[in-house]
Amino acid sequence: MSPGPTPLRGERRARLARELAGAFGAGETIPGLAATTGRSPGLVRRLLEEANVVAPAWPACLGISQQRLAEVLAERYRRGASMQALSEESGIDRRVVRRLLEQQDAAPAPRQASSALRPTDLVELYDGGRSLRQLAEQTGLSYAKVRDTLLAAGITLRSRGNPAARHAGRDS
Repeated sequence: MSPGPTPLRGERRARLARELAGAFGAGETIPGLAATTGRSPGLVRRLLEEANVVAPAWPACLGISQQRLAEVLAERYRRGASMQALSEESGIDRRVVRRLLEQQDAAPAPRQASSALRPTDLVELYDGGRSLRQLAEQTGLSYAKVRDTLLAAGITLRSRGNPAARHAGRDS
């Protein structure tokens, strides 16, 4: 695994904050700036705040109080936006989005896993070719819970990725 970007401190951080503020002022979005710089949307958002950027309208919502931000998020959530979409559009970490929605009594109830599902059902589905992520989405269980259940059942997990795609095109 390659190391992430160099930590930003001092003048380097202030310079990047100024550059981001200029690009943001020219119409670039937080997700776009994150992709361009290789930094997380959350860091880009913090740097824009450090540069005193004020953009109270959605999706940036910079320079507004936490209370007002929570109200804006709750309003958009109640109109049908998912927490993931709110997080991606605004550059706010999904856990912070959830906390702010909870302050407005707008957060969803925790996911409930299917009570009819047995560990043997997970094993069968996994052996049938479903990925851990697909099983988590289908069952409402967390990725970690699906993985732990399969391991506890003695299943050897496949390597990550799509092995069929890696071997496609090879002569047998």
